[in-house]
Amino acid sequence: MFKHIKNYIPVAAALLSLGMFTACSDDDNVEQDEWTATYVYLQRTDYLESDSKEFSLLHTPLELSGNVDMEFSAKIQKTSNHDISVEVGVEGSDNLPSTSYKFIDREGNQLASNMLTIKAGQTSSDTIRMVLDDLSPLAGIDGEVRENGCIKIDKIITDTPNTLVATNPKMKQLDFSVVKDKKRYVILGNVPTGSVQVPLTAEALTVSGAKWNTDPKSLVDGKSDSYVMFYGDTEKGIQIDLGEERTVTAIQTDYMYSSYGSSNVTVMCADGDEWKEIGTLDVTGQTQIINLLGKPKSRYLYIRLNKWFSAWGYIYMTQLRVYAE
Repeated sequence: MFKHIKNYIPVAAALLSLGMFTACSDDDNVEQDEWTATYVYLQRTDYLESDSKEFSLLHTPLELSGNVDMEFSAKIQKTSNHDISVEVGVEGSDNLPSTSYKFIDREGNQLASNMLTIKAGQTSSDTIRMVLDDLSPLAGIDGEVRENGCIKIDKIITDTPNTLVATNPKMKQLDFSVVKDKKRYVILGNVPTGSVQVPLTAEALTVSGAKWNTDPKSLVDGKSDSYVMFYGDTEKGIQIDLGEERTVTAIQTDYMYSSYGSSNVTVMCADGDEWKEIGTLDVTGQTQIINLLGKPKSRYLYIRLNKWFSAWGYIYMTQLRVYAE
């Protein structure tokens, strides 16, 4: 007798893994039997990566960009003798309401309806994608925001009796979040197209926080073996006089080795008699090209070296270049 009971244990475990369920079929009079029911749930194509999907948006003075694209399908745990139509919807947030999203097919065509169909004899619908179609609600927010949402089952239509929708949160709905970083005015990149290098002389540079090798000529002589060494607890930085007001697009710094470069910098420009911070950025590499996305117009720049990779606190800068339109 006991061996027969053991035979039911794997079946029960498989059903319970779907969680507790509630009925969601067209026939409200069907008796709900959780042991013989057909269970409907949603599953992301990349469901093994995480329970909840996170998307990141980059906010610059030029644009708000990012790719919010989630591929998924509706599924059942066993085949059915009838088609099962599953209507899905997006539950949005205050800043990103459900109208900001749309459903498209794998080729990128918008779907005429939010209905997925699991064909008779199959256990999965075709795969579709949810995309964020309208970023404008976030464009006016300069600070960091996190918007949570989910794709959920709104309705099930089928002639298959005793068809239920999972209430296990991981299968009943697909959770996601959209994270917009605070508006960024500086990023690491390449020299922007159309930019030209601004001629600099040693007299145009004022170096602070340098030790031993302090001659700013080393930063504009075009040589990789000459350098200015920054060291100590005082503020480390370089003030740059461009000679006239320019529309600045990028600042490039080169170091003797990547391990002797700065790991965090602040870029500032002169706004009248005051210094105005353009942005602070974590940086890496032997050559660091900092794009000034807002393209500030200024004659004077200041780059402050906030942190360094070297365990001894040394920064060996070999070259400094400024690019402008």
